Amino acid sequence: MLVRSLSVVTIAVVGAFCAPTAAASSALPGPEASLDRLPERTGSLRTAAVATSFGTRFVRYRQMLGGLPVLGSEVVLTDAAGVRGDLLIDRTRQLEGEPAPALLARTIAVRAALRRLGAPRLRAPAEATRAVLPARGEPRTVWQVVLSTRDPRGSFEVLVDARNGDVVRVRDLLRRAFTASGDGTVFDTNPVVAQGSRTGLTDSDDADSAALDAALTNVSLPRLDDVSAPTLCLDGRWAHVTVPDGDAPPAGEVCDAGGDFEVSRSDPTFEAVMAYFHVDRVQAYVQSLGFADVRDGQQRVLANDSDDDNSFYDLGTGEIGLGTGGADDGEDGEVIVHEYGHSIQDDQVPGFGASSEGGAMGEGFGDYLAAAVARTFVPSDSFDPCVAEWDELGFGNPAPIPCLRRVDGDLTAAQVGPGTACDAEVHCAGGAWSGALWDIRAQIGATTADRLVIQSHFSLTPGSDFHDGALALIAADNALYGGVHAGFIRALLLARGLLDDERLDDTVAAARPLALPAVVTGAIDASDDPHDVFAVPLTAGQAVDVRLSGDAEEADLRLLRPGTTDRDDPGAVAAASETTGPNEAIAFVPTASGVHYLDVAAIVGGGAYRLEIQPDRRPDEDSDRDGVGAGDNCPQASNRSQRDWDRDGRGDRCDRSARVRLDVVRLGRRKAVLAAVVRPVHLGRGAVRLDTRRRRCRARCRFVVAKPPTRLRRPSAGRFVFEVGLRRGSYRFRVRLVDRRHVRARSRTLPISAG
Repeated sequence: MLVRSLSVVTIAVVGAFCAPTAAASSALPGPEASLDRLPERTGSLRTAAVATSFGTRFVRYRQMLGGLPVLGSEVVLTDAAGVRGDLLIDRTRQLEGEPAPALLARTIAVRAALRRLGAPRLRAPAEATRAVLPARGEPRTVWQVVLSTRDPRGSFEVLVDARNGDVVRVRDLLRRAFTASGDGTVFDTNPVVAQGSRTGLTDSDDADSAALDAALTNVSLPRLDDVSAPTLCLDGRWAHVTVPDGDAPPAGEVCDAGGDFEVSRSDPTFEAVMAYFHVDRVQAYVQSLGFADVRDGQQRVLANDSDDDNSFYDLGTGEIGLGTGGADDGEDGEVIVHEYGHSIQDDQVPGFGASSEGGAMGEGFGDYLAAAVARTFVPSDSFDPCVAEWDELGFGNPAPIPCLRRVDGDLTAAQVGPGTACDAEVHCAGGAWSGALWDIRAQIGATTADRLVIQSHFSLTPGSDFHDGALALIAADNALYGGVHAGFIRALLLARGLLDDERLDDTVAAARPLALPAVVTGAIDASDDPHDVFAVPLTAGQAVDVRLSGDAEEADLRLLRPGTTDRDDPGAVAAASETTGPNEAIAFVPTASGVHYLDVAAIVGGGAYRLEIQPDRRPDEDSDRDGVGAGDNCPQASNRSQRDWDRDGRGDRCDRSARVRLDVVRLGRRKAVLAAVVRPVHLGRGAVRLDTRRRRCRARCRFVVAKPPTRLRRPSAGRFVFEVGLRRGSYRFRVRLVDRRHVRARSRTLPISAG
């Protein structure tokens, strides 16, 4: 069931995204604590929608700045059963400063947008809302104007600068599925599929023929609205189909007094019957998979909508339009289903496909859905996963190809990007995604795969790419099927380059499985790829030795308990080794059997590493091998010194408590030397961060984020020295502890004037 809730709660942040404020946190369930993992961002997060599917909860947040939404900036938290979210896809932006106020009125912005498009006739009233456009890190207030035009047929988003009326960007919101379009009716799914071959099939400008008549199938059209009985129209629970006014008066409705829509292919309403049948059947199938509210509302379809050899799904109006160029698109059920696939994704992720790879995923899913529905409802031993055979035949090529696109190809991400034969063209690039989905379907089963694919969409943002989509598939398998297919899916997506190896192994959801004994090598980097996570099955009472060596300046090793979904949950740590340097060791005796997770983390620097995991048959009282047995204040993490800075009985290596103090050591005209004292003392340079703000006066004076040249030294344990280059002006400094193993301690703010 999908539950949408706008502005349920706003996570307010002064200067950065961080944990919810005390006032907000009481209203937030446990999984929202996973937002602590987000990098710092200017602005705030506002809940945009909440969906629940098969027991998994999907919370969508929108980045806000100055009370306005930041375009293209969203976060989606996927939370299966458990206390933490198990996937967090972050597409927010770092912005400098506040957006300028809007000086132009709405009407002026709409006029500017209309002028840019050549003053076209509109199909619906213009919509205009204020928003923030990230431009090279600086926020820009714009009017987001949506114009649904009649000629040319389109739905355009026009961004108008709210200060001077300049048109910043124009984007067509139509999701056109095919480079050539056509119409169809009650062929199942099209004449080529129904006949089983192309022999003797010609379009002949919508004329009937013996071959085409033989391919027609009598079908039931369920779920029609009987409000006007005994006259029935193609207006039902899940579809409302119309044609141009001249084809079926009045007002383009397709009706019959007895509900008899058995018309020949040459009838101008044939494509409308086809559209109703296929949309209704796909939605019924989606419902049978267990999705009670995925595009559950009425889909409006405009059959024979234009003379173009193209069809589209309109993000602006939510309509599907079917063209009549070549073979009518409404005569090919796979074209209709493809377009409905866009509608399904847009319902789950409003505005999906904002990135080039996201657009390719949308086209790939549309092709996959068309082929999957054909395979499900028109079973055949000779089934060919070719999409839109009849639409392609309508091109009239001397040597026509079998179909528009296949879904059983072996394209990789590297073969569809810029500079390739596809050159990132969205339909061609979609073949990499549809091919992977089709392979998954062949391996794990049709119904299982179809459910998995649709479930994964909830985890995505409008700007998601191939890697996000791959992670979402793995997370969906973990939630729906306990991860039984995750290993196969992960390997397949890696082989096709859809799962980015450099961005992988950094979450529990995508952990790499290992079996004892194991020796693995890899590379980590504190700035680009700080984590690799491995899944290791352990048996209660059977000790293991884990050793890490490498080239990073500072690296840590943590062992997480079975059932962990959040790598950064301090309560999930079963054992840890966080000594100075890149070499770490854990000796551990599990108290419970199950899959544990090893987190290899770069704290400072980066480089290659070697990880060894060996069974140890010599368990003893000193399970963490730090030389301390009975009375160890941190028995599951090496804490040889037994330091306990706050004297609470828990050693520093397994205690989240922390404290930060900031003082001025020396202040000159062009440089300030600041000293931070941090407890616990074992934390490295990557654990602290200096926030600098400088006073700036334009229309008004305020302190804004500044990035002066800064040098950090660690002269002794627990002491950090910052040397900051200054220009003339007033500054505010604060040190924050950013090590996620400890509470977010902050120093007081130091005001300093320079020059």
